[in-house]
Amino acid sequence: MDKILVINVLYSSDDGLAKAPNIKGASISTYDIYVRNSFMSLISTKKSNEDVDCAIVTNRPLMAPYDALFRNNGIRNIIVPFDEYCVPKDFVWSYAFYKLCALKHIVYENDYDYDILLLLDTDTLVMRPLDYLWRELGPDRVFLYNLHRQFMHPVRNEIEKIYFDIYGTHEYVEQWGG
Repeated sequence: MDKILVINVLYSSDDGLAKAPNIKGASISTYDIYVRNSFMSLISTKKSNEDVDCAIVTNRPLMAPYDALFRNNGIRNIIVPFDEYCVPKDFVWSYAFYKLCALKHIVYENDYDYDILLLLDTDTLVMRPLDYLWRELGPDRVFLYNLHRQFMHPVRNEIEKIYFDIYGTHEYVEQWGG
């Protein structure tokens, strides 16, 4: 059985807030929004997929009371500095590049001993097992998953059938977008 790690990535800027242009004017802090969303994303993943490990990857420890909430529910907080892939901070999506640091750290710089790594956006809710997704992954494959064409989708099945008719093999066709 593959050992699986599902992560969310949250960068907390020097003023303690996760900044994102898509949630301006929120009534609670952007940090609270992202951490609450991340908790729901990861706890729903654990509830639907009991055999996976979950972690939030941040550049600093989670603020109270979130640290205890994550820990008490078996979700790790992995600390990774934002020291690579930096772009000028005036670029509206500059903090999005933190995901590259997080991924590099998990994949290359530490021995986490996982066969599969899945990065979910913090606003993702997982309602069922992800077994169909693991079937699609092969060794050393990276792809962005198009949510409208999941593995069991009729259009996706038709794409696979056409591929087989042309090439005589059931190679998985990589999806993109999402």
